[in-house]
Amino acid sequence: MLDPILQILVNNGYIDEDGAADLQDLAKTEAKSVRQLVIDQEIITEDDLLACMAANEDTEAIDLGAMTIETEVTEAIPASTARMYNVFPVAADDMSVTLATFDLVDPRISDEMLFTLSKEVRFVFAREKDVMDRIAQYYGDSNDSVADMIKSLGEGMSDEDAMGANSDDIASIESAANSSAIIAQRSGSRPAISACTSSGFSHWKCSSSSLISTVMAMATCWGSCTPSTPQPLRRQS
Repeated sequence: MLDPILQILVNNGYIDEDGAADLQDLAKTEAKSVRQLVIDQEIITEDDLLACMAANEDTEAIDLGAMTIETEVTEAIPASTARMYNVFPVAADDMSVTLATFDLVDPRISDEMLFTLSKEVRFVFAREKDVMDRIAQYYGDSNDSVADMIKSLGEGMSDEDAMGANSDDIASIESAANSSAIIAQRSGSRPAISACTSSGFSHWKCSSSSLISTVMAMATCWGSCTPSTPQPLRRQS
């Protein structure tokens, strides 16, 4: 099955079927995404590719770098979602959110985000650098993910539990977790953090009374686990 981006290029006359097959094989050989390969090979410019993908998906390509984004729009999605899926919100209201991305979107991911955000999700296309720069500007880098996770878990703590979570505990958790890879697994259509057990991976649940010990165990085990491949945003062929 031909990669969706290559099929779009064939449909728009940039390459023929044989050339597309050769490029697909080359992408595998060089361990490079098809999107990056066709840009590097100067088969199409990034802007023209975005325009072609937008037309194919019945949406639009935008100049994200030139846009002014209101703070309330950036608060429409969690930082972890922006970083995980490489998306940035450019418009939002109570019922929907429009996300800028630089690659084709797998329908399964679209459904997943609809469930996670509880809003209708629309995608538009923008340059990769612009999307990543905005994510870094408004949501920070991936090193902030552990702090986000701890904060989210801690929201359900009782006052008694919170008193036990002193600064040394939090520092130890962040130090252990930041030195290891975070492992994401899928449960149905929802991503779930998983922790190691003697029998492999098991989905964990954390009550407020065991928050610190549970997160410490997770942070410790991360170092001995083999990280899985991050969830792709690309539509699968």
